[in-house]
Parts: sequence; C-alpha cells; structure tokens
Amino acid sequence: MIQRDYNPIALLIYSTKSGLVSDLMVDGQWIMRNYEIISIKEEEVIEKIKNIREEIFYCFFKTAILNFKSEKNLFILDISK
Repeated sequence: MIQRDYNPIALLIYSTKSGLVSDLMVDGQWIMRNYEIISIKEEEVIEKIKNIREEIFYCFFKTAILNFKSEKNLFILDISK
C-alpha cells in the first residue's frame, strides 16, 4: 500500500549507497563524473581539513593539564603555553 506522503525521489536518494553514485551535479555544475571528482581540487580540500584539524587539536589541548601518577611521584605536564 502506498502512503500519501510517498516521495520516490527521497526514497531513491536516501536508500542508495554512496558507492553506487557515479555522477553528481550540484546547482547545474558537475562535481563528479564517472566516479572521478572533477570540479573540486582534492589537494586544497585535504590541506584545509589538516589546518582545521590542527586548530581543533590546539584549542582542545591548549589548556589541558595531564597528570601522570607513578608509584612515588605525581608528574604534572602543563601544555597550556
């Protein structure tokens, strides 16, 4: 039985695995053709991701204090500087 809000396009999009998509067009421009990204410079995206990852790492750990306990001593490593 077909439901009233049945949307065949949404069903196709959300039930398809990403590996089955060979071509992708966004806003009238081809992004991917025959499984190859053609309009995005992959190297630039990877570099931006690396920079963002470093910023997140720095922000997350810049005020962290790591405590290491040994049998006799308490070692404190302050990496907030």
